[in-house]
Amino acid sequence: MLGTILDRRYKIISQLGRGYYGETYLAEDIRRMGRQCVVKRLHPGSNDPDTLREAKRLFDSEAKTLEKLGRHDQSPDLLDYFAENREFYLVQELVEGYPLSTVISTQRLSEPEVINILLDVLEVLTFVHQCQVIHRDIKPSNLMRRDKDGKIVLIDFGVIKQVHTQIVNGQGQTAFSRVIGTPGYMPNEQARGKPRFNSDIYALGMTAIEALTGVPPNQLQENPDGEVIWHEPGQVSPQLAKILDKMVRSHFKERYQSADEVLYDLRNLRPNDARIYVPPTRRRRRRVKPKIILLAIGAILLLGLLLTQVFGYVLYEVFPSQPIPVINSLPSSRFLQRSLLGLSRNLHAIAIEPVKPNFANFNSVAFSPDGQTFASGSGDGIIKLWNLSTGKLITTLTGHSGHIHSLAISPDGQTLVSGSGDGTIKLWNLHTGKLLATLTGHSTHINSLAISPDGQTCVSGRNGGIIELWNLPTRTLLLTLTGHSGDVNSVAISPDGQTLVSGNDGGTIELWNLHTGTLLHTLTGASSVFAVAITPDGQTLISSNGARTIKLWNLEGKLIRTLTGHSSVATSVAISPNGKTLASDSGDQTVKLWNLGTGEAFFTLTGYIVGDAEYVNSVTFSPDGQTLVSVTGNGTINVWHLPASA
Repeated sequence: MLGTILDRRYKIISQLGRGYYGETYLAEDIRRMGRQCVVKRLHPGSNDPDTLREAKRLFDSEAKTLEKLGRHDQSPDLLDYFAENREFYLVQELVEGYPLSTVISTQRLSEPEVINILLDVLEVLTFVHQCQVIHRDIKPSNLMRRDKDGKIVLIDFGVIKQVHTQIVNGQGQTAFSRVIGTPGYMPNEQARGKPRFNSDIYALGMTAIEALTGVPPNQLQENPDGEVIWHEPGQVSPQLAKILDKMVRSHFKERYQSADEVLYDLRNLRPNDARIYVPPTRRRRRRVKPKIILLAIGAILLLGLLLTQVFGYVLYEVFPSQPIPVINSLPSSRFLQRSLLGLSRNLHAIAIEPVKPNFANFNSVAFSPDGQTFASGSGDGIIKLWNLSTGKLITTLTGHSGHIHSLAISPDGQTLVSGSGDGTIKLWNLHTGKLLATLTGHSTHINSLAISPDGQTCVSGRNGGIIELWNLPTRTLLLTLTGHSGDVNSVAISPDGQTLVSGNDGGTIELWNLHTGTLLHTLTGASSVFAVAITPDGQTLISSNGARTIKLWNLEGKLIRTLTGHSSVATSVAISPNGKTLASDSGDQTVKLWNLGTGEAFFTLTGYIVGDAEYVNSVTFSPDGQTLVSVTGNGTINVWHLPASA
C-alpha cells in the first residue's frame, strides 16, 4: 500500500493504524503542494453485489454526516471520500498533536486537568449530539491534544463503521453484524447494539476515571448493583466524584441524559474547594448600545462601497457590482463578509443562489453555447444547471453513483454529457433534464470528456490509460485507444475536429488522428499531465503538469514556452474564445489569468474561496469571453465578470 496513489491524488506515506474495520494511513495530497492528510480505508466486509450496493449507499450517507461534524473546530474536517476497487476511503484533516492515551498510560492527571478535559470534550460532544450523531467510541486514544492550541479534538467517529457492520439479508434488509465500541468504555446498552446519546457520556466518564486513577476501565471492580467501584475517600473531591459517578451509571436512565447537563454541573462546582477547577471569568466589558454599533457598521460599509466604485471606475471605466462568492454550505450571512475580504483587485463576482448544506465538492463546470446556462458536477454524483444571468438553480440531475469528474455540452446546446467515477457516461437533454442514455464502456473512472466541433464524436479519458471514441448521435463505441503510461487525466479536440490530444499520469502527451485513431506525436519532458487544451486557432497546445508549470507547445511537438507562478499543481486550464487569455486554477487557492502572447500572468484571483476550501478544481470561460466560472472543493462556485481589458 505504501507509495500507492489513490484517486489520482493521495499518495500513501505510512500506516498509522489497523483495526477490524480497516486501516488508517498518513498520506500527502499531490494536488495541494504535498500537504499531509489522513486516509482511512474501510473494507465493506463482503463482495456480494447487493451488499456492496447497500454499503456504497450507507458510505455516501455517513460520509456526508462526517462532513457536517467537521464544521466544528474540535472535529477533523472531512476533505474527500470515494470508492475504489470495491473499498471505501475517507480523507480527513491531519490533526497535529498526541492522543491522551500516551499521557495517562504513564501518569495520573490532576483534578483540574481532568476537569479541563471534560469541559473541552463536552463542548464538542454537545454539537455532535445536536447533529443527531452518537460517537460510540470515546476513549483516550480518540481524544487528540492539538499542538497549536492545546484543545481536545474528537476523532474516529464510529458512525462510518456502520458501513462495515451492516449486512444485507435475503429480503434486502440490513442488520448489524458487529457492535461498535471498545469494551470497558462501552456501557451495557451499547454492548447490546442499542447505543444512546448518553452512551458517549458513560465512555467519557470512564476516560476521566482512568485519567484520575491510572486504572484502565476493564480492571475496575463492580459492586453487586453493577456500578463501578473506582475511588476511595480522600482520593478525589466529593463534588467531582458525584459527577463522575452519575456519568457512569450502569443503567442509562440513571445517567446524565445530555452533555449540557454534565457541563452545567461541572461549571457549578463549589469554588471554595481548592482542588476544584473554576473556569476564569471574563472581565465585564462596557456595553455599547446596539444603535451606535449599527450606525458605525453602516457608515463603514457605505464608505467601502463608495471607494470600490471609484477604484473600479479609475481602473476600468466601469462601476463594478458587488462580489459575492456562491453555492456554499455555510449560512448566507457569511457570504458578504467573505466576499468583501476576498475582493479581487481586478475582477468581481455575481451571486448564485445558495443551496442546502451538503458535501458537494465541485469538480467540473461547462457552459452552454448560448452562454445562458452552465452546469456544475460535484463529488456527490449530482449535476446542477444554473441560469447565469439570474443566479437561480434551474434543475438538479441525479443518477451517477460516483464523483462527477467531467462535463461537456454539445455544440448545438441540446445534449449534456457527464463522466463519473462510477465508470459511466450519461447523456442528458439540457433543456428538460431527461436522461437520454448511459454509455458503459470500460469500468474505470472517467476523468475527462470532449465533444468534437461537429457534435458527432465524444471522447472519454479513463483510468488505466484508456481513451474511448463514441458516436454521439448513435451512442455507439467507435474506437478504443490504449497503451498510455498512466491514467488519462485530460482530453481535448482541435477546432478543426482533426486532432485529439490526451495527457496522462505517465507524463506524456499524445496527439492522435481523431478519425482513424492513429498516433501522430508523443510529447515528453513533463511530469504527470493534469490538463490539456488547444487554442481556438488550433496552433497552440496548453498543458499543466505535476511540476507546477504550464507548458505551451505547437502541434508538431515543439515547446514554445513554460509558464511558472503557481505554487501547486494547476488542475485545470481554459482558453478564452478570442485566444488571448489563459486561465489556470491550482491547489494554491488561486486562479491566474495569463497573456498567451507574452506568457505574463496579469491577474491573480486570491482569497475569494468561501469557508474551508483550500483548492480550486475547475475553471472555464463563457462563450463570449466576458465571464469566468471557477469551482472549488468545498462546494463554492464563483462567477467572475472580466473587465473589458481582459
